[in-house]
Amino acid sequence: MQTFDAQDWAQEIRKHTNPLVVAGDGCERISLDGKPLVAYATELAEALSCPVAATGNIVLAVEQQAGHVKTKKMWLAELFRCLEDDWEDSILENRPDLLLMIGYRPEMVQGMAAGLQQVSLAHLGPGVVSTAKLTMDEIPLVEWKRRLDELVAAFK
Repeated sequence: MQTFDAQDWAQEIRKHTNPLVVAGDGCERISLDGKPLVAYATELAEALSCPVAATGNIVLAVEQQAGHVKTKKMWLAELFRCLEDDWEDSILENRPDLLLMIGYRPEMVQGMAAGLQQVSLAHLGPGVVSTAKLTMDEIPLVEWKRRLDELVAAFK
């Protein structure tokens, strides 16, 4: 199992030229010590100058957090279907080369990403996703918050 080091993760993420933050319903439901998970999603998108594909009403929460981050409502199945076909979507002109998944259960990501090719995956939540380039192990919420805070800070 890889160990988490925010600087190493930031360096690996920066290697990608066309990242996409993918925000799931956990971004609306989960708060880490008073900070909503959607705030981490938008901070990462701002730091990477990339858009956010947001499930359901998460798009509204992203827009409230950071109005200048390009955001599009996009269901996870829709995103993976676009990735399997010729990429044609308004959120990014070219196919993303990295998906930063936040607010999704690991088993959901694992199932969707099983056949994913041409795109790297980072799962920014507790729980292992074996197909992800970057993934966190099962960790308590306090540790998850610490890691997300460190990762955001590593981009500043």
